[in-house]
Amino acid sequence: MLATCNLAFQSVFQDFYVREFLTNETPSKIAWIGSFEIALQYLFGIPVGMAFDAGYFHHLMIGGSMLYCFSLFMVSLARPGQYYQIFLAQGVGMGLGLAMTFLPPITVVAHHFKRRRSFAIGILTSGASIGGLVFPIMLNKLIFGPQGFALGVRATAGTITGLMIIGNMLMRTRTQSTRAEDAEMVRVPVKTLLMDIPYMVFVFSGVLLTLGIYYPIFYLQLFSVKHGINANLAFYVVSFMNTGGLFGRLIPNFLADKIGSYNVLMPASFVCAVVVFSILGIRNAAGAIIVALLYGAMNGTRQSTPLSAEVCVGLYDGVAT
Repeated sequence: MLATCNLAFQSVFQDFYVREFLTNETPSKIAWIGSFEIALQYLFGIPVGMAFDAGYFHHLMIGGSMLYCFSLFMVSLARPGQYYQIFLAQGVGMGLGLAMTFLPPITVVAHHFKRRRSFAIGILTSGASIGGLVFPIMLNKLIFGPQGFALGVRATAGTITGLMIIGNMLMRTRTQSTRAEDAEMVRVPVKTLLMDIPYMVFVFSGVLLTLGIYYPIFYLQLFSVKHGINANLAFYVVSFMNTGGLFGRLIPNFLADKIGSYNVLMPASFVCAVVVFSILGIRNAAGAIIVALLYGAMNGTRQSTPLSAEVCVGLYDGVAT
């Protein structure tokens, strides 16, 4: 998944911007780039969902893919020290591209599976972990190596463009006639959803959870370097994180089909929060790797299980997604 795999970039970009590219800015201000990008990804959930319901799946995917890839190419043209150029290309452009391509693939998978729907979504999101193993290493080696920032970002953007073309060619929605025959699939006004207290409690809890849960994604690599861990090993911390995420997206979602998505989500969210605090205790490379693996597994569960829970709430309660 492009959206989740994109998170793997954030720690690499944050480290590079702080130490090399935007040394005239504070780490906090630099973090606003990735934060705003992720915020846009979720902020446009309602209009993107409505467009999907209206039958604009391929319009969203093709338009979002083009915008994301174009913006990533534009990042490679940014000049050192020019914060606004990075913010516009990465924070705004890539963020809007992510917003258009994040929800539609998840919903399409849910439409094709009734049994083991959570596991199917887990397999889908596990692609983010596989990409998260490769792209951070690739990006680190290129932008910190002789190729430099511009060529490294362009190589990454070119690879993603090719993969997005393949992805867009493979995805198909269910036909309108098939959906019309499904008695469970009825349109519900947005106002009705906003008045659904249990659903809104779930949404609000997600807001509170995300306030601090993304800290390792942005800072774990930089934190490791700043605390004396060898830079060559620190480059692989993000990949260790995504290795854990691969198992966290598959095994818990398999269990979610048997014991319920929320029964998996709640303990995973609690453990994930504890692991975030444990970052403060990192003193050596072994500690960084263990934290990365544990955080990746629990955060992978926290990211993929709510997706299946939200989709199932909509499908089982008679809401078209």
